[in-house]
Amino acid sequence: MQLDDDPAAIRAARRYVEKQVVAHGGTRIVDDATLAVAELVANAIQHGKPPVAVDVKQHGDLIRVEVHDGE
Repeated sequence: MQLDDDPAAIRAARRYVEKQVVAHGGTRIVDDATLAVAELVANAIQHGKPPVAVDVKQHGDLIRVEVHDGE
């Protein structure tokens, strides 16, 4: 998911990660995942370079949440 560099992007990232983590069966970790992504996206917007992107991947029993900026 590509994000704009404004504060509304943090809320959008949280919703996206929540849906993806639940879809991958991670209901027990959804609160932790959304909190972590909110912090990472806020830092990427404030200190990184656009574009900021969020991705959720499943590897076996693991769910990985990634945040990338343009650097």
